[in-house]
Amino acid sequence: MATLTSADLFAQYPELTTTDADSLIRIGTFLDIAEQVIVVGFSTTAQLTRCQLAIAAHLTALANSDTCASSSGARSGAVTGRTRGSRSVQYSAPDSGQDLRGFALGSTRYGQIAMMLLSGAQHRRGVVS
Repeated sequence: MATLTSADLFAQYPELTTTDADSLIRIGTFLDIAEQVIVVGFSTTAQLTRCQLAIAAHLTALANSDTCASSSGARSGAVTGRTRGSRSVQYSAPDSGQDLRGFALGSTRYGQIAMMLLSGAQHRRGVVS
């Protein structure tokens, strides 16, 4: 299997596209982490890759929220709703006890995608604690 690149991440999640050198290094690290943590349990390579990209996007989003956090340095917290035009959707706050080994996946939409993909995986043996 080929190593994932920032181009792969940007193709899947174009809203994360950046040319900032520090951000690209951080994204590379997150892609490496995702490839090491999620390694088995999917029936196709495409599903595995999609989950790895969602994990990397989740970590990127968390890093971006830390960078953009208030002057107090506090993270903005879990995504509990969104509004598009005149439509609003509210989510319950994620239960950290239900989250995958401390990754706080429920706190970003990318993490929620990863959880959805992981729930459909045949095994979770590849998830490293």
